[in-house]
Amino acid sequence: MGSTTLTMENLQILMLEDCRQDILFYSDLLRNSFDRNVKIRTSARLNPDLADRQYDLILLDLNLLDSEGVRTVKTCRGIFGEHIPIIVLTGTEDPNVRIKALMAGADDYLVKGADDKMLSERIIHYVFDRYELVKRGHEDKRFL
Repeated sequence: MGSTTLTMENLQILMLEDCRQDILFYSDLLRNSFDRNVKIRTSARLNPDLADRQYDLILLDLNLLDSEGVRTVKTCRGIFGEHIPIIVLTGTEDPNVRIKALMAGADDYLVKGADDKMLSERIIHYVFDRYELVKRGHEDKRFL
């Protein structure tokens, strides 16, 4: 899969989450946070068929129907590659899990409920700031 093509009119997000309430809550939060069209595709499983589209960002819960814990991050990276920012959005507050998830390839780690206000800021950092760098001719690299 090639690099993500980001337009500033649309934001393509893949939300890998198995809790319907969280899907609805975070979908609303994201749509109300940006003055552009936000398209959110959701799945409760890490399905390789999801890689058929280009996404600007992946929001990843660590515990899905077919994967648990840090293995979820590793599998997600294997399916979608290194070029898409992955923000873990989970209920797990354990600092050891946070470190392991970041080491496994997550770009950021937010705790549901505690870090909700930071989600939009992180998306701006990982998606829009990266877009501006690429537009100016910088190499498309993940950064913290």
